[in-house]
Amino acid sequence: MREIKNKAIDTFNFYSETKQYVYDSIFFEHVYGLYDTCDDLDASWVKGKSDEKLMAEVKENMLEELKKWNNTIKPYLCNNYPFALRF
Repeated sequence: MREIKNKAIDTFNFYSETKQYVYDSIFFEHVYGLYDTCDDLDASWVKGKSDEKLMAEVKENMLEELKKWNNTIKPYLCNNYPFALRF
């Protein structure tokens, strides 16, 4: 997920296209919210406050949201731009 965000999503300034939520212009706001939650949990793990079950649940939800996003974004992609993910 971090690689997708850093190498694909963050290469364009989608913040400038935000309507209501970050990355909503590319239908990625739900995935990003879960990604941000994972990052927060990782940070709190260092302090011993996180719990593995919650992290697993968030990661599972993020995978499901990525699958939905993949299906949503496909019609907007050019045929010669193989960005759609395979799960």
